[in-house]
Amino acid sequence: MTMTIDHHGYEHSESDVASFLFNLVEATTLTNDGEWADFEEALGEFCPLFEAHHLTDLEVTDSDGDVDFIKTERNKEDVCSDLYTATQLGKYFAEWISTCDASVVQKPKFANLLDLVRDCFLSFNYTETLETVYHAKNVCHIHGKKGGDLIVGHGESERTLNRDDDTGYVDATAEALSDIHEKLRKNTSQILKVNRGFFEKLPNIENVYSYGFSYSDVDMVYITEICKKTSKYSTWHFNDYDSARHPEYCDKILKCGFKGKFSSFNVD
Repeated sequence: MTMTIDHHGYEHSESDVASFLFNLVEATTLTNDGEWADFEEALGEFCPLFEAHHLTDLEVTDSDGDVDFIKTERNKEDVCSDLYTATQLGKYFAEWISTCDASVVQKPKFANLLDLVRDCFLSFNYTETLETVYHAKNVCHIHGKKGGDLIVGHGESERTLNRDDDTGYVDATAEALSDIHEKLRKNTSQILKVNRGFFEKLPNIENVYSYGFSYSDVDMVYITEICKKTSKYSTWHFNDYDSARHPEYCDKILKCGFKGKFSSFNVD
């Protein structure tokens, strides 16, 4: 990532911002069979990695070879200001989703699994494919849907800000990075509050079918809520597309309190 340091104030053009975000997505999801979960996880590493590996390159020395702390801190603050570009992710992501076409071809095997009257759907898809293609009714778009505010972010905890014991001073660079880190975080506690009604109204669940879900750590809080509605007689079904990862998924779900059994299904 190339940063332009300008003490008079430098503004990124929209194309620069879009290119930056595209490269961030591409680097984490389009190589090595990466998934969207890899991108969200990378957002949580963004500020810590930058702080650990790039801030030291911004030191300015005077004619005697000593570090000029004032100029160095100014450089760091300018670069961190440029990093705020990443916090515009939600805006550009929503604009992209608004162009997506949800009119895909219905998969008969998947449609046959659905009971449109009794079933409940927890969707991580930002488009209304379930509603428009499969005519599903009770759908909760947990992270928003096309045309509205969308939620995307990492699940790391807040960064700790250290203050000087004598002056109470907080390093401006550390404060900026903490702010960026927080703006990129997915507040799952708040999301659960907003969608509490959906989870509270869930009936006792006999079967859970997961399709295209990667069980990333940040989203396991929702799985925990689902597990509260299951019993030892419940069955959790995985799409057989990613069968190699089923043992990993089983372990995560069991840690969320699930006591039932596991199975798989095919829709192709």
